[in-house]
This record gives sequence, C-alpha cells and structure tokens, in this order.
Amino acid sequence: MSERKATPDVLADLFNATAGGESSAAPSPSKPAKPRTRAKPVVTSAAPAPASPQPAPAPQWEYREVIFREFRGWRPRYVDGRERWDWKDAPTILDYLRQVGAEGWELVSVGEVHNFQKTAYFKRPKQG
Repeated sequence: MSERKATPDVLADLFNATAGGESSAAPSPSKPAKPRTRAKPVVTSAAPAPASPQPAPAPQWEYREVIFREFRGWRPRYVDGRERWDWKDAPTILDYLRQVGAEGWELVSVGEVHNFQKTAYFKRPKQG
C-alpha cells in the first residue's frame, strides 16, 4: 500500500497553531470590540419654548341668494328673497358678478330651478 498524503490541519491554522506546534502566519483573533456608547446630550439652560399660538377662530360668513331670470340675458330678479323693481334694467349676469365680486362676494354655487330661472349663492366674510 502506498502511504497517505498528510492533510493540512485547517482548524489548527485557524487557531494560530499548526499540527507541529509552530505558529502560523495567520492573524490572531482580535479581542471582541467594546460596545459603543452614545455620548449623552449636553443640556443647556435655554429660554422655555414659546407657547404654541392659539388657532385663529373660524371665519364667520354671510350669505346671499340671487335668482337670475332670463330677459335679454340673465339678470338678477330676486336678491335675498326681495324682488328688484328694476330687474329688467339690471346688469347681465357677468356684469353683476363683477359688481358683487368687487364688494367681496364670492360665487359658491349655481343651480337651475327651471328653464327660465337660475339660483346663485354667494358668501363673504362677515364685516365686523
């Protein structure tokens, strides 16, 4: 029988020793690292945080209902339930919207009651 070839001792190499007791060139295992600790934050005496501002009160609104009627263009006939006596001479809808917009009114909605009448709703912040 032939002689077996010697196999290297891998574990010994890993632990820095060979089968013959010699130290190997492999690096020695290092010591376990110390766990890192976070530096504590430095607390300085500062002015107290300002109080959060109080939320602004919700705005109060006033509303207007305008009913437009068709007469050579859409014209405002009723404003807040009162009929305008001169509604046939009143401005057409686009001019009326410009006019009330300059007064601070904002158009919110327009609905159609029937073919010859449209209802518009406006809002604006209440005047204090």
